[in-house]
Amino acid sequence: MTARRWGVGAATVAALVMVLGACGSSSPGTSAGPGSTTATTRAVGPPLPTTPAGMSEAASQAAHQLADQTGFTLDESSCIVTALVAGIGEEAGLAVLQTPSESVPAEQRPVMEKALSGCVAPDALATLVARGAPFGDAGTTITAAQRSCLGARMLEVIGLRTLLFDQEAALVATADATKLAALAAPCLDAGADAFVRSASTYAADTVAEVAVRTVLTAATARAQAAKTYRGLTRDALAADDEARTFGADGAPSDGPTAVSWHLGGAKGTTLYLAVRSTSGTCFLLRDDLDDTTVASRQFGKLASGACSASALPDASFADAW
Repeated sequence: MTARRWGVGAATVAALVMVLGACGSSSPGTSAGPGSTTATTRAVGPPLPTTPAGMSEAASQAAHQLADQTGFTLDESSCIVTALVAGIGEEAGLAVLQTPSESVPAEQRPVMEKALSGCVAPDALATLVARGAPFGDAGTTITAAQRSCLGARMLEVIGLRTLLFDQEAALVATADATKLAALAAPCLDAGADAFVRSASTYAADTVAEVAVRTVLTAATARAQAAKTYRGLTRDALAADDEARTFGADGAPSDGPTAVSWHLGGAKGTTLYLAVRSTSGTCFLLRDDLDDTTVASRQFGKLASGACSASALPDASFADAW
């Protein structure tokens, strides 16, 4: 299984911003990620005829590409680009359309949120949110109208700011079956229970995967500086990730915010991570860095048993989740 994303490519996360963030970054005929549409690349040339007065060629092209990517009208897309340029300058405003949500500077986020909420019709915003929502296979069991209704409910219940800039919180909101059932109730009739079970499990497992990858990223940064995982400590892991807890080496994970970790291998340089999803599945990862030798990173899942990084059978691992 490839890395789960919420409408994102290989870097991490909310459907809306991930579609926006893909603008200008995809080649013709390629997908910008699950939940996104194929980008259309326009040749550089004179401004298109519908360029609003005073908009530069670069801004005009960005507006057209944004419309192609999202399904927004050209007026809506031009309004967004104009608002971004007015709020943070043209260079930063156009750059933010190509930036994953977690990388948008804090001071630019209010401008982006205001541009979207002020320029785009609510139904268009809801449709785009629904397009990239983390429903997994459950998303194929509902109609387009139901998806759009769910997108509107996500905007209402979770909020645009969270959907834009705190993907993990948005995922957590849909990972709780009770909360998702309440959110989805106005939109679904027959089959609602099956949808909620499947979609909440998918979101819950995504939260666990994100936790593993987030901890790995921080641990890898430390390991690359030291050229080994040897000597990695609980305190170091905790200092890099205040949102999660770390017990002693090998202590099991009992939920998505509790990370089990272990240093093993013949030289004590293999890092093992394990995180229990609220679905019950344990997500595993092992990675080795010993001086200049880097082993292949491997992933695994356990449906039952202790979710302990120090008690993982080799047969549990493969090249993908």
